[in-house]
Amino acid sequence: METSQSIGMLLHDVARLLQEQAARSARPRALTDGQWQALRAIAKHEGIHQSALAEMVRMEPVSLGRIIERMEDKDLVERRDHETDRRKRLVYLKPKSQSLLDRIDDRGRVIGEDLLSRFSASDRQLLHRALSLIKTNLLGPDEEGRAHEARHD
Repeated sequence: METSQSIGMLLHDVARLLQEQAARSARPRALTDGQWQALRAIAKHEGIHQSALAEMVRMEPVSLGRIIERMEDKDLVERRDHETDRRKRLVYLKPKSQSLLDRIDDRGRVIGEDLLSRFSASDRQLLHRALSLIKTNLLGPDEEGRAHEARHD
C-alpha cells in the first residue's frame, strides 16, 4: 500500500483532531484542558503521587500543583499524605468527580462510535490491535511497570 504521509504524521494528525473533537464535545466546560487531563490520569491511577502524575501528564510539578489546588477547590480531588514518606502527596478522586467522569466517558463513547461508524467489526479489531502494538512499542517494557510503581511508592 503506497502512502504519501508517514504513519507517524498520520497518527499525530489523527490524535490532534481527536483531542480537538473531545475538547469541543466531551470536556466539561467547567474544567480547563490541564484539569481534564489531570483528572483522567488520576482516575486511571488513583492514589498516584504528584511527581509521578506530573511526569505522566507531561507538566511541571509546580503547574500541576496549582491545577490540583483548583480541582480541590471544586471538590473533585483530594491530596493525602503518603503513609511512610511525608514528602509525597497522593492524589485521590472525590465522589463528585465520578459523575463528571461518567458523563465524559458516555460522551467519549458516542464520539468513538461516530468515528468508527464506517468500520466493520473486523476492521475495528485490527485497528485496535495495531494501535495497541504501536503504543507498546513506544512505551517500552518499563513504562507500564513505572505507572504501577508510582501508585504504590
